[in-house]
This record gives sequence, structure tokens and C-alpha cells, in this order.
Amino acid sequence: MSDFVKTECNIKAIHDEFVRLTRELRHKEIRDIYIEYTDDKLKACVDIDDYTVKLPSNGGVLADWASMLNNCMAGYFHYIYAKTTVIYIFLEIMRFSLR
Repeated sequence: MSDFVKTECNIKAIHDEFVRLTRELRHKEIRDIYIEYTDDKLKACVDIDDYTVKLPSNGGVLADWASMLNNCMAGYFHYIYAKTTVIYIFLEIMRFSLR
């Protein structure tokens, strides 16, 4: 785990540092654990208009998405792994051409 980062002396700054450290530790614990899905869950992974629907293949992907979105979805890893929860992400498909 990383060292504490010196923060301002206020509740929000201290809270945010504890959240960062906790998230970092949790993400390291789940990073290399792969997730298996049933066919019915995998069938939902399709392209819809300008979006692609995806499932996290492992804890590292889930942690990366959580970091990208700045949310706590990685905290649901054990529920996903136990097959009691499913989290899909909708990613915008970037379409462009080069001239």
C-alpha cells in the first residue's frame, strides 16, 4: 500500500485520503481474479447504436472502470464473483476516419 499523502487538515481531505488508500488496497486484492459469466449474461454484451455493452473480465478491469468513473463499483466485486450481481458498462464507440 502506498504511503499516506499529506493532506489539508480538514475532515474532507482526511476522508478522501482514507478512501484513496482503501480503494487502492481493494483494487490490488481483486486485480488478477477472473470472473466467469453464464451465457445469458454474455449475450447482453452487444453494440447498441453508438455504444458497446461490456462485462468486466476480471477484478482489474472492474477496478479500472471504477477509477475511470470515480465510483465504488469495485466494491461489488465479490458479489459479481459469487454471481449474485452483474455490472455492465456502456462505452461510447468512437467512430472517426483519417484523411
